[in-house]
Amino acid sequence: MTIGRGQRLTAEVSLTNGEETRVFVDLFRMAENEDDPPRPILSTDSVPGTFEHEPWRGGDFLLRLQPELLRGGTYTVTLQLEAQLAFPVEGYGVRSIQSVFGADRDAGRRSHDGVDIFARRGTR
Repeated sequence: MTIGRGQRLTAEVSLTNGEETRVFVDLFRMAENEDDPPRPILSTDSVPGTFEHEPWRGGDFLLRLQPELLRGGTYTVTLQLEAQLAFPVEGYGVRSIQSVFGADRDAGRRSHDGVDIFARRGTR
């Protein structure tokens, strides 16, 4: 899966058959060079449950789930990507953005490294 810069991955694993078993979860960052192995990012054995990861840079990731040895069971995995930060201007939303990050400036010689949000002066 691809997680972009500024996004948070939330993964929730729930057992659907009520059995007492665990599911082990490992998250890896895929190497940019295909000859290199994936790099481990986090591991947990406390599943069922929820965990989050906020990468400091975007990239491709691999999520591996493995049930406890010699135990059966059915589980559900829910993955959600969301912004790491909430919208910064109270009472306004995406429709208030007039200029987006990366937009061309000066006929393409540079890019806009910010977001312009139009709101009334003094808005929190």
